[in-house]
This record gives sequence, C-alpha cells and structure tokens, in this order.
Amino acid sequence: MQDKHVVAVRYKEDRDKLINKIKYPITVYNAHPELHRTEIKVPDVGLEVYPFIYHIIENYDSLPEYTIFAQANPDEHVHEFLLAIESTFTSGYG
Repeated sequence: MQDKHVVAVRYKEDRDKLINKIKYPITVYNAHPELHRTEIKVPDVGLEVYPFIYHIIENYDSLPEYTIFAQANPDEHVHEFLLAIESTFTSGYG
C-alpha cells in the first residue's frame, strides 16, 4: 500500500494546472459531464466535500498513512501547491 496519496476534485479545471504535475499517486473525482479517462464520476452535489467523504468511505480499510485532499485549482487557498504537497509528504508531519 502506498503511504502517500493525493485526492483531487475537478469540474472544468485544466488538468495541466495541477493534476498532471503531481508525482504522487492521485485519485481524481469529477462531476462534470466530460470526464478524462482516469477520472471517477461523482454526482454534482456538495462541491468538493462529497467526493472527499466518498473517497474516505469507499477506501476506509485501505487508506494510506497520508492523504492530501485538494481542489483541482487550489491557488485561491494555497500558493505554490506543488511545493506544499512535497514539503508535507517529505517533512514527516503529514
């Protein structure tokens, strides 16, 4: 089992902005009708909260030690998000 994982929620955001740049295992949930082949379809309810809770429930028995939950475009909340992921996963704080 991987001990580090990223869960991202996407609607129409550009995958090249963040998702395609993450070097850790990633699960992407999407409520938009047009899905990328690697994304998991979820209902368009509850913004990003629904997919986060769905992921926890569906993977409860196999959750990694560290999981970062994020929007596909987190720039409004965290600047230098890729750096934040890297420092979180490598600092040992999680």
